[in-house]
Amino acid sequence: KDMTYKVYKMGKKRGEAEFQRFPDFSKLTPQAEGSFETGWLDLKLSEMEDSFGMVFEGRLEMGETGEYTFELASDDGSRLLIDGQPAVKARTGVPEEAKIKLAAGSHTLRVEYFEAVGTELLRAWWTGPNLVRTPLFSTKAENDWHQGPGGHPKTNRTKAKIFRALKWPKRFEINLELTSTESPRFVLALGNNLEQALRLETWGNELVIVQDTLFEPVLTIGKGQKNVRLRLALDDTTGMMEVFDFTGRSLVKLNGVRLVEDNSGLYIHNRGQDLTVWNLNVYRQPVGTKQQINLSKPRVHMIDGQVVYGRLFVEEGNAYVLNEDQTRHDINLEQVDRIVRPNIKLAKVTDMAKLFYADGGVVRGQIQQLNSDQVILQTAFAEKPVSCALPGASTLQLSPLNPEKRKNEQIQDKDQLFCVSGLLHGRLSFAASNSPLSWKFEGAMKPVRLSDAAEARVERNRDLAEPTFDIKAFPELLHLKNQEIIPCKIESYNKETLTFKSPFIVIGKIDSGHVKGVEFANGMFGAREKESFTIDDVKLDRALTIPRFNRDNPPSHVLVAKTGDLMRGSLLDISGQRIQFESKLRKMNIPVNRVAMVVNVSIPEEDLDKPRDSHITNDNVRATLTDGSTLVFEALESNDGKLLGLSPFYGEMAIPIASIQHLTFGEFEKEKLKSVFDEWVVQQGREPEYSKQPPP
Repeated sequence: KDMTYKVYKMGKKRGEAEFQRFPDFSKLTPQAEGSFETGWLDLKLSEMEDSFGMVFEGRLEMGETGEYTFELASDDGSRLLIDGQPAVKARTGVPEEAKIKLAAGSHTLRVEYFEAVGTELLRAWWTGPNLVRTPLFSTKAENDWHQGPGGHPKTNRTKAKIFRALKWPKRFEINLELTSTESPRFVLALGNNLEQALRLETWGNELVIVQDTLFEPVLTIGKGQKNVRLRLALDDTTGMMEVFDFTGRSLVKLNGVRLVEDNSGLYIHNRGQDLTVWNLNVYRQPVGTKQQINLSKPRVHMIDGQVVYGRLFVEEGNAYVLNEDQTRHDINLEQVDRIVRPNIKLAKVTDMAKLFYADGGVVRGQIQQLNSDQVILQTAFAEKPVSCALPGASTLQLSPLNPEKRKNEQIQDKDQLFCVSGLLHGRLSFAASNSPLSWKFEGAMKPVRLSDAAEARVERNRDLAEPTFDIKAFPELLHLKNQEIIPCKIESYNKETLTFKSPFIVIGKIDSGHVKGVEFANGMFGAREKESFTIDDVKLDRALTIPRFNRDNPPSHVLVAKTGDLMRGSLLDISGQRIQFESKLRKMNIPVNRVAMVVNVSIPEEDLDKPRDSHITNDNVRATLTDGSTLVFEALESNDGKLLGLSPFYGEMAIPIASIQHLTFGEFEKEKLKSVFDEWVVQQGREPEYSKQPPP
């Protein structure tokens, strides 16, 4: 859904070596772009063969929570991202797949592709709970059309066409309504052979009838007119055709038209940006004398061509037409084609809602009342409001905001709440009297309390405050084994306890067993300056590999110097500006200003990162701040611009509300929680392989 595509010209002189990595599309200017309400991965949209790239973006609707498989194959290169996270990457001739756990609801999809030379190919599929293997790509012409609102055929592609074979009766009528976001541009032909078929088509702003040498103007499409509603009456026995507007007024009457028997049927071709077939009905008319119509009187047209004069009334499911002389004529409501009231003046109606039913019916009007059973609409065809039952309805589409209201709405920042059932827009509130955290839905009068058992993530979308503390006063970053990151100043450390000062924690004291690592010198490797310090992967792998002779007494820590050198051993003590570290049975004192970090690399013990206090509950929230800090706690209350809480590890704490960027409740997306030190765990060295000598 909501698919967009962009096409990038990569330059013909670029060598294949430059295509070994993905281009940074954000630094390139698209040569072409477009959007569809629904669409597929289609390389033909590029209209290029070599040296180009494409980016597709859209949304996928997950029917239920579970594991989804995404497959990708391409020539040359492609990669697929879900919710902004890389999922699967493919190279020429090497299909790849990935399995991802996703919550039910809407998820963003992005596919990047580049083509150097040769064959261009992009294929993708997805599979999930109750979802068979389904392609995300297509180039077939019939897939240019899809179901729009109410199930109406719709296309967002210029030159899209659709044809349905049909044997025409001798006399028939066609009721037609085509709509577009701009002025409709189309061809409607009564046959698939356009050179011979009778055609109704647009020439600029003019709608004309064309067949062989016949060329007759029908009407002019006005500026801003977004729909065309017509009724075509044809009599093949006499060769006569008449076109009426939706009020029944004759627009043009022609003689000498004919229907082509070969490839007969209904053909529609889109010449504009988009086109929706809102209404298209073909009615067989009885052969005989045609009923003359009095255009000045209100009337009801039946499907069989009969015209009943008077006003239509419906009472308890029974329909009848009441004439001017009060004569009543009972009719079958299902056989009604259209209702005409000539005395009604047309006017532009605002705030118009649309109620779509599964059978294709649509009721338009202004909402007067809405509940779980029905919606009451003030329609244009009834003097009194109409009660419409919601059972059987598929969609209730509210009127879009006018441009001024839309502009004002966009100015207001909205937070996003991601949960298992989908995505909600609104505002995270800290001011509710009954809860420290609450959520105000869009359009709601009051916020509602967030459940203690909620599993969700809130992303705040507003101008957030920069760090409210002096980084120089808290130069270290404390990493806990539960992925918390706390800015602090280390005061002391031993094998039992670590004490520290932090801008967010009242009493900085924690069991050393919960500490994963400590970064010194303003977090050279952590959240503050991720690019300022790197560690050689070969050195790290060597430091984490336990030699055979040391397996019974593995190291518990790795110390990283600012020079990039690594030393394994055990952290014994931190005091003031001195670190005591034991390595190879030798204790040494190292100045803090020479150390980048010390990381615990012991094999994790089960439940070690869980609190030992039995009174701690599980209704914790994980807060990520603008400076990269992450804290886990039970939210208690908000006061004086701060969110107060209780940590299971270090007790009372308080964080500035203006610095909160994300909040995660419960274990939502727990599998996505990552730490820079997750892989820092000692490993056994490989056993030497001895060749077996054959017996003499």
